[in-house]
Amino acid sequence: MPDQPRQPLSDLPASRLLGHPVVLVVISLAFVATVWTLISMITDGESSPGKIIFRSLSVVVVGFATWSAWQLFQARRRARNS
Repeated sequence: MPDQPRQPLSDLPASRLLGHPVVLVVISLAFVATVWTLISMITDGESSPGKIIFRSLSVVVVGFATWSAWQLFQARRRARNS
C-alpha cells in the first residue's frame, strides 16, 4: 500500500486536525506547562483560591484535550495500519 501524501494542516477538518501529530505535541506541551504553573502556584504559597481553582480547571480542560487528541491520533494510526 503506497503512503498517502500528508495534507497541510489548513486543509484538515477540525476532528482530523486534533489527531494530527503536530497538534498532539503542542497540546501535550500546553498540558505540561499548565500543570507546571499549577504546581509552582501551590508551592509558592499562592493565596488566591480563585486563581488556583481556575488553574485546576485549566489542567482538566487541557488534559481532556490532550487525551482526545491522543485517542484520535491512535484511531488514525489504527485505521491506516489496517
